[in-house]
Amino acid sequence: MSPGLRERKRARTKQAIYDAAMRLFAAKGFHETSVDDIAAAAQVSRATLFNYFGTKAGVLRYYSEMLADYLTRSAEEVRSLASPLDRMRRFLEGWLEYTVQHEAEARQVYLFALGDPGSLLNGTPARRSLFSVFQSMVREGQEKQEIRSDLPSEHLAGLILSVYQAAVISFLFAGEPLERLADSAWKFVLHGVAHHPPGR
Repeated sequence: MSPGLRERKRARTKQAIYDAAMRLFAAKGFHETSVDDIAAAAQVSRATLFNYFGTKAGVLRYYSEMLADYLTRSAEEVRSLASPLDRMRRFLEGWLEYTVQHEAEARQVYLFALGDPGSLLNGTPARRSLFSVFQSMVREGQEKQEIRSDLPSEHLAGLILSVYQAAVISFLFAGEPLERLADSAWKFVLHGVAHHPPGR
């Protein structure tokens, strides 16, 4: 088997396990779903599941990896936009778009995270990567004087991402229209982080 074919087969197997797990989590709940349930639904062995994801919670972390890949590609696509603020907005819109496209999966991930605060506090490699990408946009905005520079870029990036995290949660669990949430979130962010010359 060629390396390319082997990688495609691995990717299909990983996706099949992920899809089966997400269906079960939605139907039964995370804690009520066993590793054996997932393996049987995906038609793989327990060992194969552990080989791909390590743990049952590792299946949920795969969502963050896919989101990170999506947003990293999105960041590359908008690199030509002149304004760091425009790039930041496109990055954040991409996050919300991905959430809409994968609403049921996102809900399972957040249900788990909200029940286990440690999972939110201890950033995964994917989340740290996304934070780094976003922070670099903020830093560039500060260098170009589009974004306030009286706060460190990592603090501003964290605050902005927290606002959008709240928007995602409101969409997933309170049924708030995401378009309105996105508009409000961006106006809030723009008012708080945009650079305003003295006297304004």
